[in-house]
Amino acid sequence: APKTRGGKRAASPMKEEPPSKKLNATLKKHGVTQGSYKQVAEALTKADIPQEVREMLIAMLPNSLCVASDERQEFQDMGVKMIGEVLCKFEANLTAALQAENQNVAGVEASKDGLESSLGAAEEALQAALGGTSQRTAELNLASEAVVAAQALLTKRLEEQQHGDAGLVSAQTEKETLEAALNGDFQKLKDGLWEAEPAAKAMYKALQPIIGKLPMDDSLRTAMQSTLMKKPDDRGPFDHMVVGEINKCFAAKIADLEVVLASGKPDSEA
Repeated sequence: APKTRGGKRAASPMKEEPPSKKLNATLKKHGVTQGSYKQVAEALTKADIPQEVREMLIAMLPNSLCVASDERQEFQDMGVKMIGEVLCKFEANLTAALQAENQNVAGVEASKDGLESSLGAAEEALQAALGGTSQRTAELNLASEAVVAAQALLTKRLEEQQHGDAGLVSAQTEKETLEAALNGDFQKLKDGLWEAEPAAKAMYKALQPIIGKLPMDDSLRTAMQSTLMKKPDDRGPFDHMVVGEINKCFAAKIADLEVVLASGKPDSEA
């Protein structure tokens, strides 16, 4: 060994700590088991990513994902996010591959078993990454519940919109039907624009389904046919009152439908 001028040996340089020992110390410091670490590292090893990215993420793993969430710095959170995205994509790829295999003939069952095994390992790795502590598990559950609640609310709003549109389209159709009857057969009966009684009866029969939708009392319904079967010159004061009330019923129903339509327009008219 080299000596100094005074005859003493030079101090030997300090040996660098072995990587495995350094890794064990880091995992122990953060309360992470070797098994949990190896699951995540193995999933990263199998993920379809460039080799340099794989090496970078595995190198980041002990000092990012293994650190409790409330102790991480910004660069460590970024590392956790990157690892999580890779694991999620890895799991999604395995799931897609498994679904494709399930559609094949029975001759690929052995291959499917292998995919299921890999998928299970990926899911375990992802759960270990996201749920290393009870705190992180609770955070994951809260986030999942929020996503489910948002999806449910969106579905409900879409259903309400569809039902609302259907109601508006129905109201528009009913309004047009009432207006056509008011200005068509009812107007002809009211004005006596028919030559023979059979023609008047045919018009009245065509009106009946529509008249049934109008808000009116039974006495008016009872008097209506005999009144409309008369020519205007043959009607008395009571008959004229009946015709006026029928007009009011048409107007009231049409006005109600216009209020409904004023609240919004169906998609078909947007």
